[in-house]
Amino acid sequence: MDHRDRVFNLIPVPGRRPVNNTKTNPKMSSQSYTAYLTDIAEIPLLTAQEEKELGTIIQTQPQSPEADEARSKLISANFKLVVSIATQHANPKLTVEEMTSEGNIGLMTAVNRFDPIRFTNRFSTYATLWIRQAIREAVNRAHIIRIPVRCSARLRKILQSASYCEDAADQDIGRIARETQLPAHSVRYCLANRYRVVSLDRPLADSDETIESTILDERETDSPNQEDVNRALEAIPLCLSELETDVIKRRFGIGCPVHTVEHLTRIHPVGREHLRRIEKQALKTLHAYLESNTIPSRAQKRSSGEAKARCNVLIGR
Repeated sequence: MDHRDRVFNLIPVPGRRPVNNTKTNPKMSSQSYTAYLTDIAEIPLLTAQEEKELGTIIQTQPQSPEADEARSKLISANFKLVVSIATQHANPKLTVEEMTSEGNIGLMTAVNRFDPIRFTNRFSTYATLWIRQAIREAVNRAHIIRIPVRCSARLRKILQSASYCEDAADQDIGRIARETQLPAHSVRYCLANRYRVVSLDRPLADSDETIESTILDERETDSPNQEDVNRALEAIPLCLSELETDVIKRRFGIGCPVHTVEHLTRIHPVGREHLRRIEKQALKTLHAYLESNTIPSRAQKRSSGEAKARCNVLIGR
């Protein structure tokens, strides 16, 4: 057990870390959080000199029992700072208790990284950055579809701008970019890739049907029969070159394990993009042959022969 785990056991962290977005009992959560606030209200604050002394012990003797005690004092004295920051991040996905728990983890990170020699400011100024970062990451994890932290921060700034209108079909990209001080292409990208979660039980407009009822059952979809599969396997050596045949068989695991493009570069000394183009062209040729049930045209044969010749030159045949 490292010093992070030892100190974590000494901290009364309320609630649990929100790995999954589960609903807790609000009554029990409120009672435990009220008791937590009562406990931390009695913890005295530290002076600037005490913070420097504790930070020096943590940095010079990180594995000693004195360092564990110093961490516990520095963390406990800043619990109220975490609560004040957590209450400012109102989010429907997480409760205040869960954001406080995540903020305490960010506080622990700040305690381990705080160097009073390098940083002349108070510890609370330094710890605020880590606490807010931990809370933002927790809010991002609580989403059904996880998006990068930077994109989430940019999207939050865009949605909070005065020029953004939720009901407007076309947003004023230039005006939002000026207010948020973000590039116009970033604003356009964030708005274009913004997602909205819709329930499958939601009824369709002017209909009693739901979204779930309109989705086709996977069992009703047509799957290729064995005759079509055998016909495709027989057509591979007829319409493809040796290189294209080998690439298709290895990529789809026909008679051998499935190979990635990276593995194919070790067998055929050509680039990955070249192999992808060969695979794409081979699939087009195979599809055209199966549709028309004829041998490919002379132009296709000529291009296939030229590709084979170039590959043979690269291989050194």
